[in-house]
Amino acid sequence: MREPQEKNPPATTNGGPDALADLLGVDTHGDPSREMRIESEQPLQHIWSRLRSLESVTLARRMLVRRGEAEETILPDPEIDSRASGVAYTVRTANDYFGSLRSVSLSQRILNMYYGVLALASAEMLARLESTKKDMHSIEEATKKAHGLITIEGPTNGFDDLIIVPKQSGFFASWLKVLGLPRNNFWSQKPPKRLDDLGANTPCANVAELFGRFPELDELFEEVFPDTPPHWMSPRLDDKANPQRVSLGPPVQLPRATYIRLQPARGRLDPELPRRLDCGLEQLSLVSDRPREFRALVRHPEHQFWHEALPLHVSSERRRGALIEPLFGSVREFRLLAFVLLYALSILVRYRPSVWRRVQEGDLDHFRTITEVFLDVAERVLPQRFLQAITGRGVYARLPGGLF
Repeated sequence: MREPQEKNPPATTNGGPDALADLLGVDTHGDPSREMRIESEQPLQHIWSRLRSLESVTLARRMLVRRGEAEETILPDPEIDSRASGVAYTVRTANDYFGSLRSVSLSQRILNMYYGVLALASAEMLARLESTKKDMHSIEEATKKAHGLITIEGPTNGFDDLIIVPKQSGFFASWLKVLGLPRNNFWSQKPPKRLDDLGANTPCANVAELFGRFPELDELFEEVFPDTPPHWMSPRLDDKANPQRVSLGPPVQLPRATYIRLQPARGRLDPELPRRLDCGLEQLSLVSDRPREFRALVRHPEHQFWHEALPLHVSSERRRGALIEPLFGSVREFRLLAFVLLYALSILVRYRPSVWRRVQEGDLDHFRTITEVFLDVAERVLPQRFLQAITGRGVYARLPGGLF
């Protein structure tokens, strides 16, 4: 059976192909039933209110029925009932974990957020009606094979070089399967114990490289990890390279291809990063050394604007779009990246006390600072991302009276 491909729901203010258009107030969808608009002085509270409504089995069922009608996926009533019960339970569990984040220690905050994301990811899998995860038992079966990630000590046995390797089995692999993301090259053998056990092409990343995939951390990442280049770049229109599209005559059908500029974070760049962004960029070339910029061609025959054809990351904590290098070859969505980093941090908290003590109160306290900032960002962004993923609706959240 062909695996389901992850569907692109309507763009949101925290990501999606037309995120920039939405930030400018452009309605590109025109279907109110597929959008959820939140205007509040405290948008996060309202987002959680929408999530908590799904703790009701009745409301979770109605959401699944509406999603099925919109996606033309009709399931038998017993299966809808089973999925609704699972969604209600997992959302309630996630709310329990997230609800105490501000009243616990840093260590407990990491663990609570990790298990809260685990619960929300379970709700997402149950809510994707094309997935084979039909009930809580199927989620449990995936979790029995562990969480799907392995950690290996880095060269210094430190905080930043702890290495994470994805497995072909377990919860994370099941989540990717539901999303239609490849995992064929993930680890399938006996769990590795040392760096020497990994092959040259084994997908893996260390903690520093994980932090480097969150554009929201920007300047702080540079301060904390001065020797690690970020794994994202900022695209913008290349005004000089694109011809003027002004005509006094009849309308002319223009080719939908646009030149853009790619800027690294604060001038730091791995020279191979533009090619590893893996988003269909053509004609890559270095056009400026100070500031260091690349030019690339974006073909967008199915979209009016170039940014609609790119997997741009935009969030409530970062309005400017960014292109993130895929983790493990296919993972670039915020909620998946956050899950992996939270897993790594939870391992350090639980099983590396000699390192974690130095992070909390010793010579590695700069890592504590960036961890706290990351948790602040994740606490704001993750609920909105999961609300969209669970309901299949675009989620727009902004302050009253503001442009954004």
